[in-house]
Amino acid sequence: MDNKGITIIELILILAIMGIIIVIAVPKFDFSDSEMKRYGRELTMDLNYIKTKSKTSNNNSENRIRLESKHYELYIDNKVNKTKKLKENFQITTNLKPNIIPETIQFTRMGAPSRACSIFIINNDNNKYIKISITPATGRIHMYENIEEGYNNKIRDEVGTY
Repeated sequence: MDNKGITIIELILILAIMGIIIVIAVPKFDFSDSEMKRYGRELTMDLNYIKTKSKTSNNNSENRIRLESKHYELYIDNKVNKTKKLKENFQITTNLKPNIIPETIQFTRMGAPSRACSIFIINNDNNKYIKISITPATGRIHMYENIEEGYNNKIRDEVGTY
């Protein structure tokens, strides 16, 4: 007889060897930077939403965002509309002195913030952060797209202990 094929055992053995080589060769991907940016974009959108609601509402003190170190809450008409929890390796802090968390941010009917500040979303695993700035008077909200490294060295003096 002529054997022109391979047996099932040979096929399983080849697939197992290929699987081991792929597991070793493929690097482990760290998606925490993109996750940090996603948190930053969502917080920026929520800040802009509060700003818009304050401009169109009769009582803008009922619309605010409350920042805590591991989550933030969006209040519309004095009711919690949204709660966003960060994963355990991320945290939120601001540059306000003293750095009081929770921090509440509101906007006037003209769109100016109650307190202008910078908000930092920090990844404690890899020492990286992103910055969201709220400009005084105009209330412009801007998230910097660059992910910065070394928040311990760069902003600890500005932010204080957290």
